[in-house]
Amino acid sequence: MFRGLGSFAALSALSAQITWTTPGLARDEATQRCLDAYESAQFLKREGGLVEAREKLIYCASTECPQAMHGDCERWLTEVDASIPTVVFQVQTPSGATSRPWSVAIDGSDPVTLDGRAMRVNPGKHQVTFSAEGLQTTSKVLLFAEGEKLRHEVVVLKPRPGAGQAGQADEARDTPHEDGAEESLRSSGIPTVPVILASSVALAGGAGFAYFGLTARAEDRRLDDCVPACTQERVDAVKYKYLLANVSLGVGAAGLVASAVLVALGLRNAEAPHTASIGLSAHPSAHGLSVTGSF
Repeated sequence: MFRGLGSFAALSALSAQITWTTPGLARDEATQRCLDAYESAQFLKREGGLVEAREKLIYCASTECPQAMHGDCERWLTEVDASIPTVVFQVQTPSGATSRPWSVAIDGSDPVTLDGRAMRVNPGKHQVTFSAEGLQTTSKVLLFAEGEKLRHEVVVLKPRPGAGQAGQADEARDTPHEDGAEESLRSSGIPTVPVILASSVALAGGAGFAYFGLTARAEDRRLDDCVPACTQERVDAVKYKYLLANVSLGVGAAGLVASAVLVALGLRNAEAPHTASIGLSAHPSAHGLSVTGSF
């Protein structure tokens, strides 16, 4: 990178060329600024100041500088752009809120407001300070490699001690809200998790009833082929599957009833505390099922 730029002879040759081709501008202030930018770009690159070198090269490649500089400055600018690390900073609260304005300062420089776009940084270690109104300022030491592009850094800022209700209100305002069915259930006072569990029990009971019922029915029909010589073991197996089908039906019905009751209680007593319990017991020997509840 910057081939030939570092030698004093190259700079002297360029100065002579500019003097020869543009004698009226050789000694004026604008041309001297161009020569300074041309020369200092290499020094900045050697010291790791790629961001600053880029600014110098943009200037010496502009129309404000003699045409003789443009070829070298444009080529070196392309090389520097490829080497400058870029990073995307994302600052958020512990709840994940990201809506308020944030600022970042690198190595004690003036804070820059983040806008979601990538920032150019010089390669090497840097102390990066993040701040936002009402939140604790946080600093991190980060290492950036030459040529590293679109690195993503997420930083969490905690509320300042003593922020009190104002800080909590800001946090609640910035926190993304839930949407969909779960938000509707919670806002209506319906206990979300118990309703989901009861509905799952109802579905499982229905599936069990369908499986065991169909299996028992199929095996029952096959008993017709062995009557009256069917073994007691085969008969008992069919009876047992009928029993499981009945139990599954009861479980599914209990889950469905529980889900309906919980929804009804939640809608009726959205702002009042309530308790509900449902008990289920099966008695295989008696081929029976009992459901008890209190509300």
